[in-house]
Amino acid sequence: MFSFRIRDLISSISPIYYCSKVLGLAPFSLDNNVSKISICLNILHCSFVACTIIWMCFRHLLDFRLIVYPYHTKNYIISDVFAKIILYGTSFICVIMSFIRREKMSCALRGIFKIEQKLLKNGSPYTYIFYVSILQLLLSISCILGIFQIIDYAWGTNQFMYFYFEASVHIIKLIFVLQFVNVMMYLRYLYKQLNNLLLSFVRNSNYRLRGNRFCKQLTYDKTRLFLVIYKELQEILELVNSYFSWQITLGTATNAFIQLVTSFYDTIGEVRNFVSPKENDELYLLRFICQLLQVLFYLFSLLAMSVSGHVCTKEANNTLTVIHKLLLNKNLKREISIELERFVMYYSTYKPTITANDVFPVDMTLFQMVIAAVFIYLAILL
Repeated sequence: MFSFRIRDLISSISPIYYCSKVLGLAPFSLDNNVSKISICLNILHCSFVACTIIWMCFRHLLDFRLIVYPYHTKNYIISDVFAKIILYGTSFICVIMSFIRREKMSCALRGIFKIEQKLLKNGSPYTYIFYVSILQLLLSISCILGIFQIIDYAWGTNQFMYFYFEASVHIIKLIFVLQFVNVMMYLRYLYKQLNNLLLSFVRNSNYRLRGNRFCKQLTYDKTRLFLVIYKELQEILELVNSYFSWQITLGTATNAFIQLVTSFYDTIGEVRNFVSPKENDELYLLRFICQLLQVLFYLFSLLAMSVSGHVCTKEANNTLTVIHKLLLNKNLKREISIELERFVMYYSTYKPTITANDVFPVDMTLFQMVIAAVFIYLAILL
């Protein structure tokens, strides 16, 4: 019987890594030794992708100025131009910031490789990560191409051929979202493994773990090891937060809000067109379905980022709760209790959070803020 097994994290993340590299979103190496030639090639490739995005934006706006905008009002033209600049600008910022802050992601990945060797005793999650990465890429790219193919069919093929430019920049943005979500979920997995190891020393029937290979007796060396791992995870979380900060700020606070408002407003308009007695009801129904799919796409992208950030920070904060449970154990040695108390005192005032340039948190609060702002703005427009 054929069995496919991946034994290291580098191989498991290769589908998303190489796809990101083609799109200019991974100008860093997974190896420690990086040659100058490789750095130069990354610079040239990122510059080429960035220039291509700028060219697509100008070509898109130029053709719409000749074909579409003469038949619309100034308010529509101004809002549409602003929305397109933000849309292309998000992908441009993703590419540029990926190159500028590539060292931070390299340090974060090296830290993850180092920690997972300490925590994981088998390679069982690697094959799972590999298959999930391939499935994510296939579903996301197919979804974007499918939506824009429906757009192309519902609104015509000649003057709307540049929707495929939008499909390309949406793919770049979606790959960035997959990067963020996967990094957050794997950090959450490492926090979970650390918490499970700490819980295995809590003498309580509610926290008995089956099949744990670690000794149930907590020693000073193991205590130091676990606390050092937690500190390293915090440093990695800060590096990842810094790496994605500008992309999240532009992609969620502006692009997601504008795209959601536009898609919701257009969806309501298509409902009105479909309800009113007109010819080509099937065409209006198709356009309504198309706008609804766009709304769901933007909602799920925003929700994925919010949920991944929320569960990661929640698991990171749960470590202090587990340590408090450990301190209730009267059988702990004095030196271990002192070490744990120092740790709790140091981190009690520090809550691990993921923010976008310290403007807003990237958790479920972000999702609630954007959705509330969208409905308030729609209420004003309608």
